[in-house]
Amino acid sequence: MSPHRSFRSPINCPWALLILLAAAGCQPAPQPRLAPPASAQRYAPPGVTVSHLGAGPTVVNVPDAAASEPLATAPEAPESADAAPEEVAEGAAAGLRMLPGGVGVEDITLGAGPLLEEGRQVSMHYVGRLADGTVFDSSRKRGTPLRYKFHSGRMIKGWEEGTLGMRVGGVRRLLVPPHKGYGERGKPGTIPPNAIIEFEIEALDMR
Repeated sequence: MSPHRSFRSPINCPWALLILLAAAGCQPAPQPRLAPPASAQRYAPPGVTVSHLGAGPTVVNVPDAAASEPLATAPEAPESADAAPEEVAEGAAAGLRMLPGGVGVEDITLGAGPLLEEGRQVSMHYVGRLADGTVFDSSRKRGTPLRYKFHSGRMIKGWEEGTLGMRVGGVRRLLVPPHKGYGERGKPGTIPPNAIIEFEIEALDMR
């Protein structure tokens, strides 16, 4: 065998050709951008473009704004209204303890019995008055106490919130602003619209 190696032209070696092209700073010719089929663009959503690169895959271009547009979200639940400043001032002036929602509370008599529990049947006597002292409802006048499931959502919000913490035998006074009572509609024939009402409540028993 001859000690001399045969010479091969770099043109005949693919890897040598790539090295020469890279050394010369040559880049492969870019593939032409061809128009996509008419049906592809026709059915694309608005703002989305479809194109083909040579014989390669289809390219779909989605604008950033369209890609980041949020889906529709459910509206937030409305927050409960706070008491108006004049309602808070009136309750404070009357010497009442004001709850966060605007209901005024005064314990006339602290009960010695058990604490009223949610879901239990309770009996209560009450007298309801308007701001001018007019009595609009009274279980005492009827001679029949109110019986209901305690803190079950049956009563107006001011009553539900204001009776929490009562004990059997206790007597409590409540000052209820309109948004915790009968609101803008009132109670036709009994309670005018936007009325501040007052209750005197006695917890008789619990079963």
